[in-house]
Formats: sequence, C-alpha cells, structure tokens
Amino acid sequence: MEAKKGASILPRPFAGFVKSQADPEKLTPTRQLSMPPPKYRPTAVVTTLENVLETVRAYQGDQHKVVVGGSDPRLINKRAKFDQLAAYDISDEDEDKLWETEAKRLLAAVKQGEDSLTFKTYGLFQQPDSKSSYDHLAALADQLLVNLHICRLDNELVLLRSDDEKLHNSSAMTTSEEIIKNRLQNGNWPGEAKAKKGSNAAKDFTRSYIALVDYITTVVARYVVSGAENDAWQRRALAGLARHSAKLKILARAPERYANRSIEASKQYRAERRVMSAFDTSKGLLDDEDAPSGTRNNMAHRNAHKRGDDMWDYNFNYYPPGGMGMGMGMMPMHRHRDGQQSQYKKELDALINLQDHKEDLYFTDNAAIFRFTSSSLFKVVYPLMASGGSGFPIDGFDISTVTYQGGTPDSPLPIYVHQNRGGELNGSSYLGFTKHAYLAFAQVKHAVEGIRKAQADRGKDLKPGTESRETSSDSIHAHELESGTLVTIQLQDGTSGPDEPGVDQPLKLRLTNLGEIVAIMVPVLLTGPDAVSGLQTALRKLGDLLSIDVEEKLTPNSPDFTAMVSIRTRTFQSASSSCLPEADFRPLSLSLLAHADRQISHPKVPTTTAAWDRASTATIKQRIQEIQQRRERLAQQGREWDVEELAVRVKCAKYVYTVLAIATTLVIGGLVCGFTVGESIVGVDPFNIATFSWLLAGFVILIAKSIRVVEWPWRDFLLGRVTCRSLSELRAVTGANEQDLYLYLLTKESETALITRGPYNKLFVRKEEHSSGGFSIDVKPEVRTLVAAGLILVKVSMQDGSALVCLDLRRGSEKRDSRTSIQQVGSEAGDHVCRYPPRQGDRNPDVELSRAPMWGGLRWNKILGIYHSADRKVR
Repeated sequence: MEAKKGASILPRPFAGFVKSQADPEKLTPTRQLSMPPPKYRPTAVVTTLENVLETVRAYQGDQHKVVVGGSDPRLINKRAKFDQLAAYDISDEDEDKLWETEAKRLLAAVKQGEDSLTFKTYGLFQQPDSKSSYDHLAALADQLLVNLHICRLDNELVLLRSDDEKLHNSSAMTTSEEIIKNRLQNGNWPGEAKAKKGSNAAKDFTRSYIALVDYITTVVARYVVSGAENDAWQRRALAGLARHSAKLKILARAPERYANRSIEASKQYRAERRVMSAFDTSKGLLDDEDAPSGTRNNMAHRNAHKRGDDMWDYNFNYYPPGGMGMGMGMMPMHRHRDGQQSQYKKELDALINLQDHKEDLYFTDNAAIFRFTSSSLFKVVYPLMASGGSGFPIDGFDISTVTYQGGTPDSPLPIYVHQNRGGELNGSSYLGFTKHAYLAFAQVKHAVEGIRKAQADRGKDLKPGTESRETSSDSIHAHELESGTLVTIQLQDGTSGPDEPGVDQPLKLRLTNLGEIVAIMVPVLLTGPDAVSGLQTALRKLGDLLSIDVEEKLTPNSPDFTAMVSIRTRTFQSASSSCLPEADFRPLSLSLLAHADRQISHPKVPTTTAAWDRASTATIKQRIQEIQQRRERLAQQGREWDVEELAVRVKCAKYVYTVLAIATTLVIGGLVCGFTVGESIVGVDPFNIATFSWLLAGFVILIAKSIRVVEWPWRDFLLGRVTCRSLSELRAVTGANEQDLYLYLLTKESETALITRGPYNKLFVRKEEHSSGGFSIDVKPEVRTLVAAGLILVKVSMQDGSALVCLDLRRGSEKRDSRTSIQQVGSEAGDHVCRYPPRQGDRNPDVELSRAPMWGGLRWNKILGIYHSADRKVR
C-alpha cells in the first residue's frame, strides 16, 4: 500500500479468526465457494486533519456586512453552526479548540485501525460483572441518550431557521422535544448526575460518561470510515462525530440546566414565528445565531454569570486520556496553506453549478452529516440501556449476529441474521448488506483481541473453545450474583491457517468487569441491521449529492466470509426457556444458524448439538468433506441441465449407451449362438435362442426406460437425455441426495423459468395452479434444508399456544415484500405459518405450513426462539 493512502483501518490478515485457502475441505462454520474470492485489501484512511477541520468549520464560509441595532455595519457569518456550543457557556475560540481536539483524537483512532480496541477501565467501569454494573451502564446510557436528543433538537432548530425549511425533520424534532420535556417534568435524572457538584459520585459519573462518549465515538469512527476509501466521505464522517462528541461532553457539565436552555430556545423560536405570522413579516427577531460574530458567546458568558451558573473548569487532567483537552488550538482556516481554494469549497461550488437555481448547499450537506452521525450514535446508545420488550432482567440478554453461507456451491447465498437485546430478529441476503456488515465484525474482532491481551497480562489468557472458571465474585456484594457475561466469536474469510483461534471452534471469552462488557457490546451493536443499513444509506446519499459512483467509489472491499458473534449472560440462560435441553427452539447464538456445518443432510451426521460436540475432530472433518464433495458433484451436474418451465431435462448419454450396449450384446450374442450351435442340438432350432435374446434385450430397454421416469420418449432416449417432471424422478436419474436437490431448485428458482406444482411446493414462488402442469415437488424438505435456503422458522408464543412464523431471506425477498424481520409483539397475514407445531409423540410429526389468513391473521405476544428441530420434515 502506498504511503500517501494513509493507514489501514482493517486487519491484514484477520489473524486469529479466519480460515486457510490451503484447506478447502474445512467447512466450519460454512463451505468454501467454488471460485476463489478476490484479494482483500483493507480500507485506507485517505483524509487528513486539515480536510476534517475544513468540514468542521464550513460555517465560516461567506461573510456579509449587515446593520444590527444601529447604523454601524458589522461582519456576521451567513451560515449557522451545527452542534454549536454558544448556548452552553462556551466561547467561539474554546468551541473551535474543542472541535479540533476531538477531530485529532478520532483521526488518530482510525489510523490505528489495525490495532486492537482498548477501553481503559476506571471509575464506574471497574465494577465487576453484576446486575448493579448493568444498572450503572443504563444510567450512563440514559444520560447520553438525553444529551443526544438535545443535540438533535438544536440542529433541527438550525434547519428550521434556515431558508430551506424542507430539510427540517419536524417529527424528529418533536420527538426529541417531548423526551426532553418529560425528563425535565419528571426529574428522573440518574442519581450520580443529580449528585452534588464536586462530590466523588458526581466526578466518577462524569469521568465514566466522558470515557463512554470517547469509546463509542472511536468505535463508530473506525466503523464508518472503513465504509469507503474516499476523502469526501471520511472527512464528513469524522467532522460530524467530532462536533457531536464535543457537544455531548459539554452537556454533561449541567444536564438539567442545559436541557432547559435547549427547550427554551425552541419555545423562543416558536414564539417568534407566531409574532412574524401575526405581523406578516418575512424576517423575525434577531436570533443569537444572527448576532455579530465574536459577540454571541461573550453575551452568553455574561448572562451565565448574572444567573450565577458555574463556569467549567478546563483542566485537561479531569478528562480521561485521549479525551477533550483545551491545548494546542488552531484558529479557523478558510484556505489551504498553499493559498489554493479548499476541496470542500470546490465541492459545494460544483454542486451549486449543477443546480437549476443558485442556492447554498451548506445546509443540505451538513443536514446529511448531522443526521447520519446522530442516528449512528442513537443506534448504539439506546440498546445499552435495557433489554427492551424481552421481559428479562437488565443483565439477562443475548445479542447475536450470524452470517452464514447458504445456497449452493455454484450459487452461494450470504445470509445475515441479527438478534437484538430485546430478542427481536432481522435478516437479509443482500450481498451489499453483508459487505458492510463485515466492517462491524472487524471491530468486534479488534475488541476481543484487546480484552484477550489485557486478560493475558493479568494471567487470564483463555484457550479457544474454553471458558474461564475465574470470577470476580469475591468483589461482588454478598447478596449479588455474577451476571456471567460471555462473548463468543467465530470469523472466517479464507486468508489464515486453521490452527489459529476462532477457526475450527468458536473463541469464548468470559468478561469480568463493566469495562470489558462495554468494550465488546458497543462494536457488537454495530453489527445490527440499523447500523449497517444506516451506513449504506449515508454512502448512497453522499454519492447522489456529489455525483459519485457508489458501487465503484463508496463500497468497501470486503471478502467472502462467515461469522458468528454473541454476547450473552448466565442470567439469560437461567431465565430463558430457549436454553432448556428439551426445548425445540434456541436463541440465535445456539441455533442451527450458528452451526452452518449442520445444515446439510447426512446419514452419519448428528443433528443435536451435544452429539456433534462429542464427535471427534477427524470424524467431523470426514463427514463434512463427504457432504462437500456430494454437493460439488451436484453443482457440476446442474450446469448441464436444461431447466424448462415444466420440466428439467438431464443428459444421460452414459446411461443410455450402457443400456443399448447391453441390449446389443444380447442380440449379437443370440445371433452368434444361432450360427455357432447350428444343428448340434437335435430337435432344437438354434435361432430360438436368438429370438429369446432379442426379447430379453427389449425387456431390458423397457425396464431401463421405465424404472426412473414415468415417460421417456424414444427420441429423447436415443438422443441420450431424459425429461424429469418431478423431484423424485430427478433424484432417480441423477442419484443425488433429495435434500440437496430441493435446496438446489429452491435456491436457483430466481435464475430459472421453472414452474412447480404440489404436493410440497408451498415455499416456491412460481406455482402452477392446475395439477396437470408444472414440475412436481414431491419430496418433503427438512428444516435444516430450509435454513440453508434462507427460510428460517421462528417459534412464537400466543394466547392459546404457540406457532411458527417464517422469515424469508432468499435472494430477492425484499422485492417480494416477504417477512425479513420479526418483533416481540406482532401479527402475520398472507405469509407462511405453522399454527400447530408438532410435538413429541404426535401422529403427524411434520411441520404443516399454510398461508395465514389475510383478515385476522396470526397474532403473537412473544418470540420464543428459532426452531431447532433440524431433521423435522416440512409439508
């Protein structure tokens, strides 16, 4: 990599969590693709501090002289600031220094992207793994969430005051305003936040809060910057995070007082709008943002002293290492050092020239920056608070993400599934989605490396596949038990050896304190669908804004990979019925999806987790190799098939020629016998033997034509091909495994013109209504076959029993408007469900799928888990 491209922010290679190309038969947790993946090159940091600060200070654009309160013209900024700190007792000079300090910190973090993530445990984060630790984490996240709403409210107010009000999101502003008002009315601030200023509790809470802001913004920065090797993207992402980070820290000084100021600013603007509307004036009262430059914050400081507000002590040692200090500030710059026009200014000028009318796109660009930054932080902070609607204790959860390779060897289907803290499931099979998800898995890997290194330094290095027996119970109060937080990771991308940790067996790591929990949980939350789709959307919008080819310039170079990451607690395992041995459903981290090597049928492969774990490594390797070879043969055969609308035509010249050779041998043998024997046998016509051999040859051909298919026209027979009109005929002709054939046809349905009919074609999209036509699917699929195809059965609880709901993650499911997610409380209408799941001892052991009625449908009140009966047949 060239030096000018900057530092890499993803590992090279993924040492410790990947798989070797030299061992292609290894399939844990998935199969290798038939074609080698393209060479992977980590994303590089191509932006610079100067470019990031340009974007941060974009508000310093055009300046104009206006008359304010008299005839003396004053110079003011035309553009309003986003994430401005004037209302919170910070001067312009200090504000700029804060932004620069945060930009330096974040840029340094992303340039160290190949290093492990570290989170220093001090303050509240030194507490051992227990319920009280999760309570403290929830309090910190709660305060951070309120401050995020203040940031969003202030920025939406800036957009509302701008000339282009269509950029304003009234719904988001109203939501944030109501949440802040409710907090002020209820006074439900975290106990430490309400503690007396200067007390040890207040200091510990503030230090921990700032440490949490630093770590979250660092992880998010590393994740989003790795999304594209493009300066325009990287500097915008870092600029938004730098401004947000500084403001979130400033708001921690006086949360309640600053929340009041934010609400008052909103009320003041609404009052001005009412006055302007009453007097039909086009310009309202002078806002603080319209005050002369350099005077706004001085007024704010004087007002603060008049109110008796305490000023902030800018002692750098108060903040955690790497936090925001006040030293080494740089004054705002409008141009590069060489005097040339800045790149940011060039981009905006180019955009203006493309518009039908001249307009300042400063607000358009910065609105996109702030919204992406805000939404990214919201998606991380909110799940830190509690377990949502799962009903479990605050320390009872299982957050998991799995990406496995479904489909067939020649038509692989990357399938992504995520289980959030509330137990809700989301999935996708879109290739672009999994490419961006890989970036989040990389951050989890970095965090695990950091904790393993720290535990090794403390003499607690763990071996792959084992769990630490050491706990911190001695330091936990006698009345409180350890939560037992465990992280499991398995990540493979085909570039490392099989002897490294996390390849053949998942790497399991016991977390001992709140700092380690936060260090893992934050990047794990970034593997969620909201964070991944948010990154995709932001990149696409930037491409539209700057006319950049998204596929070529704004798409990460992620390799083909499989992964499973989970953070769960012993409290969850004790409280959840999905962890009981006799249950037929499992959480995502313990389900069939997390064990992709068990998704293929084999007579000697055990389907239960316990039986598989007891099998030797050599046995597992042999069985998986047999499965892989079997499926590779089928893929090679399938390339020669002619798939028509109503049938599959298979070439079988070898079989036909063998039958004809046998028949010809019988005929020629009979003739030779007739001529050879002659009159040596008295009273016997030797040509009767020839006649008998001819009849035998005809019988052989007849049996050979009828034993495999119902109809085999002579023309097709002589041409060495056979037309199969059902799955059972295709199995008889090819000799392939029936479950492999079902998976093959179901996966490739979008690539072929095949139209199917019953009795077991419910899961196919193109169906023939009349029983006389169509390719007959007369083989029942197994549950694990459907999982490999991207169809996942989820067990839900209803008022009068339980049911199975189907998640459809097959290729093109988004276009078919199929269900790709499921919430704790919901309903189903029109898609496949099983109203009465089979139980042990039922006369009919199969899963009976049917369409949920459009009216009324199926309603449930809780997700139990992913259906785990791997070899159960589905009708």
